[in-house]
Amino acid sequence: MKKIHALPAFFSLFFCFSLFGADNFNVKVLQKGKVSCHRKLAYDSHKKKISCEPSGVAYNKGNLYVVSDWWKHDKPRLFSYRWNGVTQLTEKGTQISNPLINSTKKLEDLSVSQDGKYIFATSSFVFSVSSYRKWKAGNRILYWPSHSTNQTQQLRFKEDTDESFLRKKLLNVINSKNPKAKFFKIESLATLPENKLLVGTREIGLTYEDFDYQSLLMTTSYKSGKDNNLYLDAPFKLITELKFADSSLQGDYALSSLEYDFDDHVLYALATRETKDASGSFSTSLWQIASSDNFSSAEGLSIKMATTDPGVPLLLPHKFEGISKTRDNHFIVIADDDRVLTTADGTRKPYETFYYILTSFTSG
Repeated sequence: MKKIHALPAFFSLFFCFSLFGADNFNVKVLQKGKVSCHRKLAYDSHKKKISCEPSGVAYNKGNLYVVSDWWKHDKPRLFSYRWNGVTQLTEKGTQISNPLINSTKKLEDLSVSQDGKYIFATSSFVFSVSSYRKWKAGNRILYWPSHSTNQTQQLRFKEDTDESFLRKKLLNVINSKNPKAKFFKIESLATLPENKLLVGTREIGLTYEDFDYQSLLMTTSYKSGKDNNLYLDAPFKLITELKFADSSLQGDYALSSLEYDFDDHVLYALATRETKDASGSFSTSLWQIASSDNFSSAEGLSIKMATTDPGVPLLLPHKFEGISKTRDNHFIVIADDDRVLTTADGTRKPYETFYYILTSFTSG
């Protein structure tokens, strides 16, 4: 019997927000719009309609990168936009074709290094190579210099010998919390100070049809080798399990994306619910997480949920799957409603996406 809480399909949405360091984490919507991922992604080689399904976003030096987790084609999965991070995002996305990026299945999140020199991407790690050999390319963490996606490489331990190595290391850590787990899904990635990486799970269980929503945070770190390539250099470590609990939340909310704010030294997390509510829409909540030891342990963690004046929880009617800081305390967030053309913000084509601009405010 399936234990899945939901396997619906969703459509895409951006939103962007500004936080000004108020004690209360209050956010409101300022603007909504719609952009195109790329019309060439509208059909596959068999003339069947496919979806953009953006799953991660990264903003760096005037370039907005968007990655898709749609895996049933070998077309480019990465898009870029020239954008100042403030005005309406109207241009069409430019496809970025790279063999390693294109071949990696289910890329789920993007993140920019603190110095802005590198962009990282994680796949979902959903299947073991022994069970599903065609999914061996879904067990990767990638990186590329911010000036050139042509130099994309896999981020590995030096002793890494095959495509299953990273997944085994992650599963060993997950089994310390959930000993029976064989299946898991990585859906979140954030760079931290001191060259640390933070990855987060969304689903853990026995199989992709038998799982619970479980949001575990794990860290590792990377460094540059003598060949000037980057390598992982610390074992994955379990930091904590996030519980997105609030009396206003109905259903299972689980981790969809992470972003660390290097200026304010806090982590932002998107938690989403994949089931439809009574109105036929979906739901995303936004959380702010602080750590007193750079996420080295569970001690000193504090978490609060974004609200709207006068303190009503901010719940957005889509499944947001990516968050990235732009500038001046602004962030852009991308959501993926997959193949369901929901109508919360009007109509769209499968290759199109919506965005919101949000800002914080002080109630009173």
